[in-house]
Amino acid sequence: MHLKKVWIPATIAMMLVLPAVGAFAELPGSEQTPPAVQEGEKYHKGHQGKGDHHKYYEYHHGMKISIHKEAYYLLLAEKHTPGDLEQWKTILSERKSLMKEFKELGFKDKVKQGEISKEQLMERHKEWKEKSKSIRDQRQAIRQEFTTAIESNDSKQIAVVLPKLLEQIQKDNQGIKAKLSELKSLTEKSKNKGQ
Repeated sequence: MHLKKVWIPATIAMMLVLPAVGAFAELPGSEQTPPAVQEGEKYHKGHQGKGDHHKYYEYHHGMKISIHKEAYYLLLAEKHTPGDLEQWKTILSERKSLMKEFKELGFKDKVKQGEISKEQLMERHKEWKEKSKSIRDQRQAIRQEFTTAIESNDSKQIAVVLPKLLEQIQKDNQGIKAKLSELKSLTEKSKNKGQ
């Protein structure tokens, strides 16, 4: 008898609610997949395997990873290696300006305008990538050590790995500077050929 008092009203409520939910889903403007998600799926499909995971994350979540990463490094340095904090600020600021300069070169536009050929650009990238393989391996090892230290939440281990990470970022900045000057000279050569 008790089951009838519970189950019958529950069944009737479900019978009334389910059609309303189904009708709402079919109303104009209430698509099953929101347009932003659809756009994100298009973005993701178009960039799979191209190393644009930061752009993908920024697109979907509206967050700039570099800002959060920079703040995280500074907080860790302040807590675990306070003597290096100013150096961290300088190096991260330098990285930001180098990346801005890199973007301002606008190589996609230069390729479209014919100032530089895509083949030249790809050849330089391939050469640079081969030259920097050992640096990438070192960077990966330091990042793994950093991840292990953070996961263990061991202050001593974090304090040991942060200077290594700082040094690696300095090396990366030097590599970016070298690549920038090389790419600038490549565009200058291409301009001179065109004249």
